[in-house]
Amino acid sequence: MNHHLIPEVIRQELVAPHELHLGPMTSGGLSGAWIWRCQSPRGPVALRGWPTVHPTPERLSQIHAAMRSARQQGLLSIPAVFSNRQGESFTGDGQRLW
Repeated sequence: MNHHLIPEVIRQELVAPHELHLGPMTSGGLSGAWIWRCQSPRGPVALRGWPTVHPTPERLSQIHAAMRSARQQGLLSIPAVFSNRQGESFTGDGQRLW
């Protein structure tokens, strides 16, 4: 199921702490993202590996801040953003942001 594509640092920082049970990898569309359907104690979630060429860490922080703000204002159709063990909204593996 392409689980071997998930680097060990991502397994330690995002998969294990959130008790994610990885499902199949799905297409990221034209963006080049890698996306896995997962189950967690909170319900269904997605693990996304952003394309290697974008976004920058600064831009991804802005995107996640906007998503969190939208959810806080009641737009529950916007996906929730999980944090890694350091409390950051993404983790890098040296090639892409997750």
